[in-house]
Amino acid sequence: MNSDLLKKYLDGQCTPEEENEVLKYLEQGNEAEVHRHILSLEETVDSHVPDRVSESLLENIHSSINARSRKGMVSKIKRWQVAAGITILIAVSGIAFWSSRPKLKEQEQDAWISLRNDGQEVKKVSMPDGTSIWLNARAALSYNESAYNDREREVTVTGEAFFDVAGDPGRPFRVKTGNVTTVVLGTAFNIEHYENEHDIRVTLVQGKVEISADKEKYILSPGQLMSYDVEKHSMEVRSTDIGSTKEWLSGQIVFNDLPLEDVLKRVATTYKVDIVCRQPAILNGKRLTGTYMRKPPAELLRKILFVHGLHLEEKAGKYIIRP
Repeated sequence: MNSDLLKKYLDGQCTPEEENEVLKYLEQGNEAEVHRHILSLEETVDSHVPDRVSESLLENIHSSINARSRKGMVSKIKRWQVAAGITILIAVSGIAFWSSRPKLKEQEQDAWISLRNDGQEVKKVSMPDGTSIWLNARAALSYNESAYNDREREVTVTGEAFFDVAGDPGRPFRVKTGNVTTVVLGTAFNIEHYENEHDIRVTLVQGKVEISADKEKYILSPGQLMSYDVEKHSMEVRSTDIGSTKEWLSGQIVFNDLPLEDVLKRVATTYKVDIVCRQPAILNGKRLTGTYMRKPPAELLRKILFVHGLHLEEKAGKYIIRP
């Protein structure tokens, strides 16, 4: 086998017959010939191949082939495994880089942690860096444990969550909620991101956060609320009463200037019930601000609807909104 055939193999241009020839050659070839072909590939890259690299590569190829031979699997060696190993080793002059890289990816994939609060009580999550996160009913949190501990603090949230972030100037804390990313250094803030609602909302209690969505960016100050319209892709920032922002942490249900349509969706999500409004127009333009004790859904809905002169009917396990 010549160097051209080995290069053709690395480029993925071999016929099945040629590929078998290369694999058989790698299995049976003597060390001097393998070493010579490896060095001949030097012409295809910009840098010189040090002797220690080619020798290590030679040893690695033989070790791999011998191990597979013992298992009777030499014919099943995949081209990309050998090709990628040779290419990376020549390019970076180090044999450990490629062998450890797939393991890292596998570890990162296995290290994803997903937490969901399926109950109706508030759940507190203590992160490895000292950050505390409270999840409201039906809220979910996910993050890559390996990356969080080693490189960057990034989490993804759906539902409502309150954050008390431990300061670490070298590693900003990022929260992803749909198209909105919130970046902080050390602060306390609240996020509302329910997948069936129109808005994603971030309320800052203390500290400072940077909000980015699409191409817009805004830095919030304490007492400000950012509302991002998912459909219009627009961001609005306004002042808000942060006194009620944390009340849900004690088990209460809080609505802060929320469209009535979204209020009903949130109640349906929290209690896992069906709420039907056959005349959607009766909800138009109606908003709600209020704090409620966590009561049975029918009792809570009647209190919410009373504010707007609407009524509730229970039928066949569903809650029906009517004028």
